[in-house]
Amino acid sequence: MTKLEEALGRLGNLELDKNTDDIINYLENNKEKIVIEKQDFSLTDIISFAKNPSLILDKRQIEVADNGIKTYHFNKKFIDLVSKHMSSSISSLTIPASYFNKNSVFKYPNLEELNLNITKDDLFKIDLKTMKQLLNQTKIRKLDVDCYLDDQVLLENCCGIKSFMGSKLNMDGLNINSRNYQFNPKVEGFLKNDCTGVNEVLDLALKNKTSDIESIKIYNNYKCGYGNDKIDYQKYKKGSIIEFGDTECQKDIKAIKIKNIEHIMDVFDIVNSFQERGFEVEAIYLFLENKTYDDMNLLRQLDKKYDLKIKYDGSLQVIDSNTFVGMRDSIDYYKDVINNSNSSNLEKIMLAYDIVKSFPYKERKDNLRIPREVATIIKDGNIVCVGYSQLLSQILKETGVDSYTISTSVPVGDDVIGHERNVIVVDDDKYDIHGNYVFDVTWDSAKNVTKCIDSEGKNVLRSKSSPILDTDQVVKHYDNLVLYRYFLISDNRYNSCFPGEPYPDFKYAEKISSSGETFDDDTLCSKELEQSKFIELLYNVKLREGYSNANVEEEIEDIFDFLGNYSKDDIKKEIEKIINNNSKQV
Repeated sequence: MTKLEEALGRLGNLELDKNTDDIINYLENNKEKIVIEKQDFSLTDIISFAKNPSLILDKRQIEVADNGIKTYHFNKKFIDLVSKHMSSSISSLTIPASYFNKNSVFKYPNLEELNLNITKDDLFKIDLKTMKQLLNQTKIRKLDVDCYLDDQVLLENCCGIKSFMGSKLNMDGLNINSRNYQFNPKVEGFLKNDCTGVNEVLDLALKNKTSDIESIKIYNNYKCGYGNDKIDYQKYKKGSIIEFGDTECQKDIKAIKIKNIEHIMDVFDIVNSFQERGFEVEAIYLFLENKTYDDMNLLRQLDKKYDLKIKYDGSLQVIDSNTFVGMRDSIDYYKDVINNSNSSNLEKIMLAYDIVKSFPYKERKDNLRIPREVATIIKDGNIVCVGYSQLLSQILKETGVDSYTISTSVPVGDDVIGHERNVIVVDDDKYDIHGNYVFDVTWDSAKNVTKCIDSEGKNVLRSKSSPILDTDQVVKHYDNLVLYRYFLISDNRYNSCFPGEPYPDFKYAEKISSSGETFDDDTLCSKELEQSKFIELLYNVKLREGYSNANVEEEIEDIFDFLGNYSKDDIKKEIEKIINNNSKQV
């Protein structure tokens, strides 16, 4: 024992002598509930005391209040004082584990609730003999121990189940909480990495129950329906895998919530496990990744038997199986079109950009989520800026392109409105362009633009926001893919394209990784794509989209009506160069 420890021990006895009357008064006046908390000196305190022992006197060592005792000294003298004066009729006791070690709590036959505090690094355990004594000699119904239960406690099934970390299972109304074990009136199971199956969990839950089970939860480190298969904990951080009964979605029916499955068939296995043990399942709330499952057709079978509701990654809405399958069929179609086009990285981006911008902007006042989430955009056709950026990112992700969705504030007169666009990671050797670039598919989306000559003889563009006037002379109607004003915006052009807006804040951007790996480049690239390269890009992509050679030239001319810089003759020359180069390569 160090001199400091000796000094603290002596001081503890002195402090105890000063507070004895208050401690006895608290213990004898509280016949039902006693709370004693042991405080620990911090490392800073100990260093300060070692340098200047007089500082110990400035720190209050023992505090006695109506709601309990707090003490830095829990020595033999203190323990003996507590043991002598605490009522034997006590029903709730919160006390340091050292009291549990050195004194028997079993002389308190009315004890229903025991809370033992212990330091995090202490290896204190409750063994099987002690647990059985506690169960047999008291009325214990809640045990909250900040320590480990001995393996034998678990092996003997005194608490219902073997080798689980943080488990919660119901046993005869007993409520137990510890670092590796918990019982609760509602049956809940946190499975350890041995990954016992659903059947085993349910059997153990039912083994000791004396009343109807209200709900069951089975959490991480477990893959549904596959016994010994292990889940990748880093991949699944979203909470429970299975929840039966008390769901967040609907509380008045027998519902089961299932997350993080690999196959839709897993759902049948899980539901069957519950039904075979007498649980009624009327509704299923299924949380899926936004991906195509190899047995996705089984969703419709589930839909026929149960009230099936689905959420997928990033969605806030609950959708049905037809909406989910329809979304996946559409995205798979887009993905196959792009991936089978033999396109470079930037060409893939333009193909995806054209797909998404073909959706005309349309809000839904009755349900603001519909035009903002991929599944309902595809089903309903309504889409706004958030929807454009989410749909573009999802298609790009599935074609191997990383991106961010960026929120921004757009000044409109004296007001500011919220907006969302994409920053896409471009990595293209063919066009010699690499880095992060801004894309605003919303502002380039289908507009039904018409070129007119107004009453003063000036060329004007008319669209939905500025309709054609009776005095206008229509010159040309443009197709819906003609706008690329906000495509591939570099750092140098950001302020001129988006005047008055803040620079993209990557700190709050949502990363959409195509590979699952992280990417952390938080700057925009300043390099511009050469005009001749941009014409080549347009030419190659338009051919892949089904335009003929003649129509491609006309389309590119229309595009440059809005971009400027190139005359029709210049465009014609560039296209001739592209055709000649392509023929040489063949």
